Amino acid sequence: MVDKVYSVCGMCTVRCPIEVEVENGEVMFIKGNPHDPGMAGALCPRGGAGYALTLDDERPQFPMIRQGERGEGKWKRVSWDEALDYVADRLKGIMDKYGPESVLWSDRGGPFRDLHMAFVRALGSPNYCNHDSSCARNVQHAAKSVMGMGRKDVSYDYKNCRHLVLQTRNIFEAINVKEVNGVLDMKDKGGQLTVIDIRANVSASKADNFMLIRPGTDYA
Repeated sequence: MVDKVYSVCGMCTVRCPIEVEVENGEVMFIKGNPHDPGMAGALCPRGGAGYALTLDDERPQFPMIRQGERGEGKWKRVSWDEALDYVADRLKGIMDKYGPESVLWSDRGGPFRDLHMAFVRALGSPNYCNHDSSCARNVQHAAKSVMGMGRKDVSYDYKNCRHLVLQTRNIFEAINVKEVNGVLDMKDKGGQLTVIDIRANVSASKADNFMLIRPGTDYA
């Protein structure tokens, strides 16, 4: 018997809602949640690969501690208590020698940032960062300066947009399925799409207006 389990994809930070077909406790197929109008049952290749990830014979199945030197490939299987005690002892040794501010937690972002920040603060370190530091932090500052709120506090209604301008935003080759579906719906309703980019990508091929930028010459 095939059961349908509804969950959230963890293959990237978009966290798309998914429908998983499960038979005898094993995943058989993953697709976008058809009950979410924005997803319409669609899912990006990375999300679909979540099934293959669970079958990867190189995926760690239990905690292990390295034995010997890095790169030798020697590992010892341990319990979760042993693994957590090992990490705690190593962290304590580093903080005793160099101070708690020598510890930094860096992640990809996502729904658990508050937990990660609370953890490093409990250690006495203010050092938490994620990919936004080198990716979207400039957008975050610009959004707060212009609108008084962060970029993630804004909802983008692509579906009902009349004219969408994408500047170096290759949305049709991105991983946010709901955004892509929204732009396609906008196009179906007569909305205009303008793309500004340094290459003729998939988004440019669907644009009503495409402006090809020559790096180093067209900035002004």
